[in-house]
Amino acid sequence: GGIALDDAPPGRLSSEPGRVHVRDSRFGTPAWFDGRASVAKIISQRMFATPRRLSPIWANGQPGFACYMKHPGTDTFLLGAVNLLAFRAGRIVGIHAFLDAAVHRRFNLKTEMF
Repeated sequence: GGIALDDAPPGRLSSEPGRVHVRDSRFGTPAWFDGRASVAKIISQRMFATPRRLSPIWANGQPGFACYMKHPGTDTFLLGAVNLLAFRAGRIVGIHAFLDAAVHRRFNLKTEMF
């Protein structure tokens, strides 16, 4: 499974695991995706087009995950991003993506998974 998007009304948190509230969200990568519609589109159409494995992490007091993407033609998943989640009122309002391998090394993460 992947991340399910939830456009629940303000003040209501989803009780289902793996659901992400994206209303008024921003996903910062080298290209910005601002607002529910554009964040939902990138997550649903492109983010999981390549098989991935996620490993939970914490940084700067924020939860997040290391994202490992499947290397074509192998069973190896390579570290491609560190994503930190920003919350406001119990909702995800930002996903801050760090794509630079020099930044990844600061987290002391494995560079690959199998």
